[in-house]
Amino acid sequence: KCLAEIKSNEYIDNYTKKDKRNVEGAYNKFLEFAKDEKLTITTLKQLTESIVQDFADYLRSKSTGEGANSYFARFKKVLKRAVKEKIILQSPANDITIERESSLTKDILTISEIQKLANTEISYTEIKKAFLFSCFTGLRWVDIKALQWKHLDLEAKLLNKLQSKTDVKVCIT
Repeated sequence: KCLAEIKSNEYIDNYTKKDKRNVEGAYNKFLEFAKDEKLTITTLKQLTESIVQDFADYLRSKSTGEGANSYFARFKKVLKRAVKEKIILQSPANDITIERESSLTKDILTISEIQKLANTEISYTEIKKAFLFSCFTGLRWVDIKALQWKHLDLEAKLLNKLQSKTDVKVCIT
């Protein structure tokens, strides 16, 4: 089966998990790699361990942070599915890994820095309130934006919200 068929018809179009964009991204990265390397791969059966290793190296050279690991994991997921569906006998990526880089150290605001921000006048007060709310609740912007009255229990002084990125329920009192 042609790689374009797998993208457009069989796999990505029917893929319903939350990482669909990442799967599409991995596919697009592979197409970029194939173009850069002047490879004409039309079927999954043409993928060799050598090509997959070169793709892993390509991802490492083009990505920062956890990007290479994330794309390669999705690429391997597609190949694993192809084995399951008997499109290929075995995945040429089985013995190839990309080590996950240690997470970047993120700066954390101190209480005095948050206080300084709270006391700073800005013209977009709603954004400021949302940011401060995020600082004190740990909710991401996407979750704050999606907050509705149904997430609040005013009597119990409780906020119940399922985080969109992790599907973890957050309860804040």
